[in-house]
Amino acid sequence: MFSVPGTKEEIIVYFKDFTKIVHKYGMIVSGDCNSELFHRLEATETDFRFLKILG
Repeated sequence: MFSVPGTKEEIIVYFKDFTKIVHKYGMIVSGDCNSELFHRLEATETDFRFLKILG
């Protein structure tokens, strides 16, 4: 997940669209993220609400 360039909003839109397609075909999303992604999404390592937003 940390390899996608863009602003917080662009990253969220990208992954929301991605997860919709994946779920449409009955698959489950598994992602790898690091502290850089948390920083870019203005989240913390103990606050995973952004993942719910992504679907």
